[in-house]
Amino acid sequence: MSMPDGKSHLNKRESLGIFGRNGSGKSSLTWEIIKRYRQRGGSVMALDRQRQFGEYSVWPGLENLDTWLKNKVLGRFKGLLVLDDADIFMNSRSSQPWKDLIAANRHWNIDILVSSRAPQNIDVTLLGTLSVICVFWTTSPHALKHLEKLLSEFPEAMSMIPQQPYEYLEVNFKTRTVTKRTTREIK
Repeated sequence: MSMPDGKSHLNKRESLGIFGRNGSGKSSLTWEIIKRYRQRGGSVMALDRQRQFGEYSVWPGLENLDTWLKNKVLGRFKGLLVLDDADIFMNSRSSQPWKDLIAANRHWNIDILVSSRAPQNIDVTLLGTLSVICVFWTTSPHALKHLEKLLSEFPEAMSMIPQQPYEYLEVNFKTRTVTKRTTREIK
């Protein structure tokens, strides 16, 4: 996966989480990652009810998500699957197709990018697979409490969460690094 730091990990089949409040820069960073992924020849599909990711956006409707996942993604799609505003359609205990995706994304050659305002509403198994978490500005007490649990291995991280849009904290669980970064606003 093209990680925020620009390194390419296309063959590693990883999961990336991007969390923060509305207007903090999550979509801008997601666009940067999509562009890098495409430049390296990867396919991209974005489950995106607002269709903000243009030609990559797909939205089958809430009532059709499980069927769409079974028929269009699992065992059929290879590349980057963006789950935008995932807190809208995921919950802490997902249905079987979602569990299958989370458990076997590496075997199906799927990278997962999950973006959300509310990490507490994302499937706990998916959260446990994240190799990188990018945290943008957030003031939600529930989100902050959950992020504190997610980042417990990095005690300094919570005090480093940016308080301005387009700045984020990149926590890499593989390299054990915590880095402040910025992204650009999409015009």
